[in-house]
Amino acid sequence: MKISRISMFALAFVAFLAVFREGAETALFYQALFTRGGDIVMPVSLGLLSGSATLAVIFTLFWVFGLRIPLRPFFAVTSALLYYMALVFAGTGIKELQEADILPRTMLPGFPHVELIGPVIADALGEAGGVTSNRSPIRNPRPRRAFHRKSRRGLRS
Repeated sequence: MKISRISMFALAFVAFLAVFREGAETALFYQALFTRGGDIVMPVSLGLLSGSATLAVIFTLFWVFGLRIPLRPFFAVTSALLYYMALVFAGTGIKELQEADILPRTMLPGFPHVELIGPVIADALGEAGGVTSNRSPIRNPRPRRAFHRKSRRGLRS
């Protein structure tokens, strides 16, 4: 299938906007960190320099030496990392809501508290169970109706 010039331009423009947006977000992020000043400037600068150096090495390996990465393991590792980050963010968000007294704390007896996967993951699991219960403030007030083919046919005749 041949792609028209307009479609190719649209695809290139969307890719440009996505990369430009990420670059602008990164610049704003660093600007906010540097404006904070104080003792945070040196660690942020070192992180920025070490990240740039690592990126330069990876680029050189790919571009100059033609290094190919196996895509399946690469995406498996990045997916696991994203799942881990989502779990930690959810646990931290729930902890913040509990500290603000918006969500109640539900301690599960005998459930381990593992700081590595988030500060209050036991509470997060407890609250997730509460969301689906009948006493949850977040529930569907209207019951779902089941429509079956037989009952629909009966209504049409």
